[in-house]
Amino acid sequence: MESTKQEKNSTAIDCFYLLQNQKDIDLRKFAHHLLLVENVNSDSLLKAQLFRDMSQQKLLSPVPEIFWRVDRNLQEYRERSGIDLLKLIDSMQEICNSGDVILELGSGCGYAASEIRSNDAIKSFFSLFSINDMIHFPVRSLIGEILEVDLEYKSLSEKAKSEVVDYVYKILSLEKGTTTSKQLNYDQKFLSLIQSDVNNLIPALSEINIKLSDAVGVPSEFGVIPLTSEQREYPNKIFLHDLQPSASEYIKSLSNNPENHINPDVINSNIYEYLSINPIGMLVGDFSEISKLSDNSLAFVFSIRGTTYLVDDKNTGNFAYSDLLIQILKKLQQGGIYLDDGVRENFGKRYRLPELLRVQKVIDQSHNSDTLWVIIGPGVPGDDFNQEAAIRSVAITKGSSNPSILSKNLADERYYVRSFLDVINDKEYLCTLDPQKSNYREVQEATS
Repeated sequence: MESTKQEKNSTAIDCFYLLQNQKDIDLRKFAHHLLLVENVNSDSLLKAQLFRDMSQQKLLSPVPEIFWRVDRNLQEYRERSGIDLLKLIDSMQEICNSGDVILELGSGCGYAASEIRSNDAIKSFFSLFSINDMIHFPVRSLIGEILEVDLEYKSLSEKAKSEVVDYVYKILSLEKGTTTSKQLNYDQKFLSLIQSDVNNLIPALSEINIKLSDAVGVPSEFGVIPLTSEQREYPNKIFLHDLQPSASEYIKSLSNNPENHINPDVINSNIYEYLSINPIGMLVGDFSEISKLSDNSLAFVFSIRGTTYLVDDKNTGNFAYSDLLIQILKKLQQGGIYLDDGVRENFGKRYRLPELLRVQKVIDQSHNSDTLWVIIGPGVPGDDFNQEAAIRSVAITKGSSNPSILSKNLADERYYVRSFLDVINDKEYLCTLDPQKSNYREVQEATS
């Protein structure tokens, strides 16, 4: 029986390596991989062992920064991109064939993908895969799972629980005595310990009183990028007195007697059972490995925050972001769609319009009806200079110059679709995107 379980896990892990040592991969032929991992995922013990094996093979990692999110849901995808993904995918059934492939670039812990799969009609029609350089799990929610066994914590309101977990997570992740600094100073020893074995989170929680002893606050969720700097700062703090009274009291109790709040059953359990990861359809690899997929084989490709750190660098000749979009254009089938909020170069201070011009040149040379679109909507407070009409995402429609499939599936009435060519030729609009008119000047330079 034990050998059978090991064989199942070994087979499941093989699914993650599909992109290794293969070329011209047609994902439509690998729908059985989804079922293999789903069968393991439905058994809590098998899943825990799978996650341990994945960790040992360096496939699994905790999020490396406290403000990284790998558990965004579809509602957040809507707000970030301006497109209702579930409605869009549902409407694509009219122009696609059963078994066609949806591919997400950077699915985090797979939370949004699991929401998509919860729609039975979509799950039975499409095969949903994702490419991830690493499969990350959220430490914040893991702390909540561990504390949930504590009756005192369990009696708190949901808001108080959220405040406790957020505070404790940041205390553990940052160097002792630095939690109120403007910059983030990570505790590399703690991160290394849970990277090597997530069960090390238990002793770290059991000794949290050492770090809590001189902590007066933690960074809030809202950092800022000064106009004179590229580095994000965190001047705003959350102090104990800012929390719900019950949350503040719980943290004080945790500081005095942490051992009273860590249940012995949890200490002796396998913490891998608590990981919030949905691994179905995940493929481990660099985004550039999308080149290994068959041309004209993908119905819908999307990325929310996944392509943010890809950069075009003219000095080195490395065009990571625009090259990816050009590759995706080849991989999309007729009628296929690509959606990406990575056009916002980290926090929306700059928009990658020159990069999109490079993609537009490829489209122009193909003489097809492929079209670049820009989804515009309300700006993100603290990020976008234009709060009424910021660029939220970019889309490509393969073989179509009709934006109706996008405009019919917008998040709400505040968002609208414009062609990319229309946007870059609108000087007045480009000048509203930042106070220095840098985005406009970059477009002028790229087109001169």
